[in-house]
Formats: sequence, structure tokens, C-alpha cells
Amino acid sequence: MASSITIRRGTTKSFVLSIEDEDRTWADMGTLLLRITQDKLVIDKKLQVVESDPRTAVVSYTQEDTIQLAENKKFDLQLFSILGPTASEVAVKSDIYSGTVKPSLWNEVVHND
Repeated sequence: MASSITIRRGTTKSFVLSIEDEDRTWADMGTLLLRITQDKLVIDKKLQVVESDPRTAVVSYTQEDTIQLAENKKFDLQLFSILGPTASEVAVKSDIYSGTVKPSLWNEVVHND
């Protein structure tokens, strides 16, 4: 993951993650979640493996997700893998990455109505 991560509050944000080891795929890692935290807020999203490339996965946060983040404040991001049926069986956790939430002039979710 990039060393400088930003999210603009109230926008859709996607992360594309790739495995560089040619002998592994995301399927080898069980259920994969990307967690964003900021103060007491926790937003977990499941990664979706790209069918055409099993070493690439995508996770997207919606406007509804990112509008919850406080602007101009730090957030943390961590990838984790659950190999069993419950969260008590978390097997792998990535390093924690930090970023900043950029402000927006819109303070609500925007839809084309």
C-alpha cells in the first residue's frame, strides 16, 4: 500500500491490492477484510477478488462510509485475514497504515435524483 493515503470525506474510495508472490492468490488467505478506524469509528469491508487475476483484490468504501469520517483528522487502515468461521480466528494482520481525511464542501451524500 502507498505510504501516503488520503480519503476525501463523502466520496467513494477504492483500494486495489495485489499479491506479488506468483505462487499465492487471495483465495489462499481466507476471508479478507480491510478495516478503517478513526477514534471510535470502525468500518470493515470485505475484499472482492478480481476474477481475471486472482492475485488482485478490490475493496470500495461508499459515500455513506466516508461521510462518517471527521475531516482533517488521521485515520488508520489495516488488512486482516480470517481463516476460520469467526473473527476469533484472525490469522494474518498487515502493518497499520495511516492517512488523512480531506474535507469536502458537501456535508451529505450526493445522489443523481
